This record gives sequence, C-alpha cells and structure tokens, in this order.
Amino acid sequence: MEKRVIIVTYIWEESGGTKKVIKAIIKVLENIKCKVELITVLFPSPNIPKEPIPGVNNHYLSTSTSFNNSSVMKDFNGIVKEYDPDFIFFILGNGYLNILIENLSRKYTNRSILYYMDPWFTIEPIKSQVRKVSQKYISIRDKVLSSFKLPTNALFKRDSELEEKVQKAIYNQYIFKNIYRILTLSSDIEKFFIKSFNLENNSVQTLPLFTDKIMSEAKLNIQYKNTYLYTGRVSSSWKGFGVLLEAMKVNKDFNLIIYTWDRFESQLAIELLEKYKIDSKRVKIELNKTTKDIVNIANKVEGVIIPSIAEGFSFTMLEVMSVGGIVYMGAKFGGPKDVVINGYNGILFKPGNGKDLAEKIGQKKLKFKYEQISKNAVKTSNEYSFEQFQNNLLSILRLK
Repeated sequence: MEKRVIIVTYIWEESGGTKKVIKAIIKVLENIKCKVELITVLFPSPNIPKEPIPGVNNHYLSTSTSFNNSSVMKDFNGIVKEYDPDFIFFILGNGYLNILIENLSRKYTNRSILYYMDPWFTIEPIKSQVRKVSQKYISIRDKVLSSFKLPTNALFKRDSELEEKVQKAIYNQYIFKNIYRILTLSSDIEKFFIKSFNLENNSVQTLPLFTDKIMSEAKLNIQYKNTYLYTGRVSSSWKGFGVLLEAMKVNKDFNLIIYTWDRFESQLAIELLEKYKIDSKRVKIELNKTTKDIVNIANKVEGVIIPSIAEGFSFTMLEVMSVGGIVYMGAKFGGPKDVVINGYNGILFKPGNGKDLAEKIGQKKLKFKYEQISKNAVKTSNEYSFEQFQNNLLSILRLK
C-alpha cells in the first residue's frame, strides 16, 4: 500500500540549505513510491518567485503581512485530516511549527517527526550560549543595521501573545513524549535533547546529511596564495562572520573572498569591514554563486573558513572536503564536531575565537600537512553519501 507523507516547513523558496534537505527527503520517499505533499506556512516575499517541485503539491498557508494564526491552524489541520498521512515531517527551524504540532490530534502526533536543523534559533540554553559568544558582533552589526532599511517580521513583531504561545509550545513535554521521533543533525544535539527533556534514547536519533559528487577533481591545487574563502550570510550572528573579522584584525597577512547572497549582505559586509578597520583591498565580495562555484574554488584557495558558532551539519563543509579543500571550523555545537578532526581532515579553532583562528592561519605551514589533510578530507566526505542518508532515513521510518 502506498505510504503518504507530509513535509511541513515555515518557508520554502527562501530556506537555503533546508531546501536541499527537504528535496533529499522527497527523493528518498519517492524512490520507494511514497506520495508526498509539502505544507509551507508563508508564501515567498513578493520579489521572490514560487519554486514548484515536480510531482509535489505545495500548500501555502499565509503571507507574513496578513497572518492569522487561527486561520493557519484551521487550514493546516484540514489538509492533514484530508490527506491522512502515515508520517508528518516538521523541518525546524522556526518555532511557530511547534504550535502546529501542539494542535494536532494524538493520532497525528504519534506519526510526527521533528527534524531539527538549527535548534539554537529557539531552544535554551543553546540559544543563549550562542548569543553570548557572538554578543560583541551583534552589538556592532546592529549599530550598522540601524542605518539600513529592513523589512519587519510581521508575524512576531505584531503579535506578542502569539510569540508567548510559540515559546510555550517549543518546550511542550506532551510533544516530546508522544511524537514518533526527534531527529538531529549531530550527536551533541541528540544528547542534549535526551538529557534536557528526559527522553528515551531510542526516541532521538542523529540523521547526518550528505554530499553530492559535483566535480571529479579532488586534489589540493592552491592558486590563490594567502587567500581564504567565506561563503554565507554576514548578517547572521551565529554564522560567525564577526569571528572572521576579528581574525583579520589580528592577522593582516591573509586575504578573503566572500561569496554571499545579495546586495544587502554585500553592503553590510562592506560597512562591517570599515567598522572593524580592515583594509577593503584585502577582501573581494561576489554574489549569486552556486554550489558548483564554491567547489570549483574550494581546493584552489588556502582554506575555506566556516566560523559558525553553531552549525547544523554544513553542506558547504562536506562539499569543500569532497574536492580536497581545507576547512577551518570552530563550531561550539553541531555536525562539524562529528566530522572534522583537527590536523587530520581539517583544521579546528576555538569556537568564537578570532585570535585563535588568526593563529591557526599563521601557523599553517609549520603545524599542518596540507596535502595529507586534503586526502583525508576526501576520504571522510565519501562516508556521507546520499545513499547512506537514504538508508538511514528508511531505517528510522522502518520502511527499509
């Protein structure tokens, strides 16, 4: 009998790495002839076109400017009742999804899977620990942002009562005790959930991500001397761009290429470089780069710096490693702690510590054997294939 699955996400078109996770889950389920529906809480912003998924209906529930919680819950529960899924995946993310889970009938709560991408967005004490490390950067960034025209988050800014409900739903013990499974991206977050919410060991499992083999060349071939790559948002405090800026202040002997998303992020980066008194000639900013662009340069620069204080798993990490690039990582929480071994397949620095990153960059030729690290990185990336992800997921669902 055909299995029916619903995947629920807060946003779709603007969801970044989460989009790749959702597409992967859909691919796994369709490979075994499951019927999949997607529910997205918010329509994309007006300037962003819808992105359809072949063969999958996407049910949008609201817009941020006309959000009505009662209407959203009614429509959501109506879709669930009509479709009667065997499993419901909640991709977290945004804490609002916990309200939707909280209002499910017991029947569907028992069929629900919470897949946590970024628990530091919502769950204490992880959230406060991440913010504590990045507090200096947040203060400087916010001063810069005060001169920018920014869109407001209509959902929470306008409804403090709803925000309070979200906070309560995030820690609802009924959800944790009655859902089918909690999935995390890393072993440290798995242990956190088990200990913090007094859960059974078998109710929480780690489901790490994967890398696609985009290019065949997997060998270090440095062409950009004393140059490193940073890719991602600069506005996000937990992504650790402030750590990288501190490293550039301490070590003035390296240059940086930044691949970021849009003109807003680019302009913010320029302003922050000025605030941190970093010579703009040391930095090149490029927009609209694809995964293929990243892996194409990853083994040609001295290293790819992923300074995130917390990182779910990091597709970028695996993609860089898959072509023999050198990753510099300093995560306090998340998947990189399970993958990167210092001096073996990458280089680690103290979480949130720009000075330590600067020292690791300065000592690279004395302390680390680049060529061997590169080869080991490729070996490690091969352990995280899509096939392995698929096998792990089907085992969790008992569909293997």
